[in-house]
Amino acid sequence: MTDNKAAVITGANRGIGLELARHYAREGWNVIGVCRQTSDELSGVAAKVIDNIDVTTDSGISKLKNELAGQTIDLLINNAGLLQDEKLGSIDFDSIRTQMEINAYAPLRVAEALVSQIPSGGLITPEESAKGLAARIEGLSLENTGSFWHSNGEELPW
Repeated sequence: MTDNKAAVITGANRGIGLELARHYAREGWNVIGVCRQTSDELSGVAAKVIDNIDVTTDSGISKLKNELAGQTIDLLINNAGLLQDEKLGSIDFDSIRTQMEINAYAPLRVAEALVSQIPSGGLITPEESAKGLAARIEGLSLENTGSFWHSNGEELPW
């Protein structure tokens, strides 16, 4: 049991975000789902839904911060994301910019806005993280470089 710890999950209205919301709700977490447009499914599992949030805009981040004012955030999952199929030779760079804004910059915006509400002392230390990364790097050979690996050592398809 988590003693009602709060888990804030962006992009929680469908897909992986919704499944994460379901998982943490089953585990007893106080799930706060953040999304642009809510869903009945999210409303059914989240203790609180904060919708109409665009994590790529100043106004969206400001609204999110205001909605979460005073809330301790024990777990922040920056799940909101976008993946569009792009191929070399026909890349739409406006699409790439949009994906970068959502997938790379928005998590930083969210974390920066909410950092004062996240207790220090996370579950993994920099030393543990470095040890795991080093183990993955040391396990590489000429045959398996250029591949993607999960932190648990499992190769990820691409």
